[in-house]
Amino acid sequence: MNIINTALSVVIILVLIAISYSDFRFRRIPNKLVVAVAILSICYSLFANHSIQILFPLIVLIIGMIISPWNVIGAGDIKLIVALLFSLASSENAIFLIMTALCGLPLSAGILLYNQLANEKIKTVPYGIAIAAGYVMTLIVS
Repeated sequence: MNIINTALSVVIILVLIAISYSDFRFRRIPNKLVVAVAILSICYSLFANHSIQILFPLIVLIIGMIISPWNVIGAGDIKLIVALLFSLASSENAIFLIMTALCGLPLSAGILLYNQLANEKIKTVPYGIAIAAGYVMTLIVS
């Protein structure tokens, strides 16, 4: 990995930290930060892969927007996943989605446990945290 990609990776991770905080604290992923991730991801992909994948992120976006109204996953989560997919090679798509799901399991389990033990109930999962962690894990294993 060259210095430009390393720098872009670090900046993407810093933005993901801000997104994770916002999602945890306010259950909201700001569009400005998602746009920043998308731009950084496209730059990363151009330097690393010399191309940008469009088809798979488009499919994920369409499916996500179809299922989002049923509260299966938030629209911000879908947009973040799509923005991050721009940075990955097609061979890394499955790894990213699997890592995200694996990172989401303990997060979801923790919220379920909290709901069993506490008087107040948390109704949503800040899945931006799992998406960010899944992306970092994908960078590590790829």
